[in-house]
Amino acid sequence: MSRTRTLALAALVAVMASPVLADDVADGQVVFKQMCGACHTATAGGKAGIGPNLFGVVGRKIGSAPGFKYSKPLTADAAAGTKWTKDSISTFLAAPQKAKPGTAMAISVKDEAKRAKLVAYLNSLK
Repeated sequence: MSRTRTLALAALVAVMASPVLADDVADGQVVFKQMCGACHTATAGGKAGIGPNLFGVVGRKIGSAPGFKYSKPLTADAAAGTKWTKDSISTFLAAPQKAKPGTAMAISVKDEAKRAKLVAYLNSLK
């Protein structure tokens, strides 16, 4: 395949993928409202509730959201400077007690598709 065709195909794939990603974020917001919104906020400067504010969580140091008292497993990660990644958030959401034994987080998102959409939504909050 010529270089021009390869570039055109790559551009087409990128354009076609964009609406899917936008849909994932929108669907993830719905999942957030249904499964997370009772305990967490997700707005810039939002106050902590039962759980911490999750605005900007991807890339943020674990256990560092202001105004929230974290459990020991997460304060240990904070002391180590560990940051949340999309993968670590997904692992945590799949089984919080397995990922961070002793965490106060009680809700899990077992459905992989819902979890991926939720992570896409959280990643969009910057």
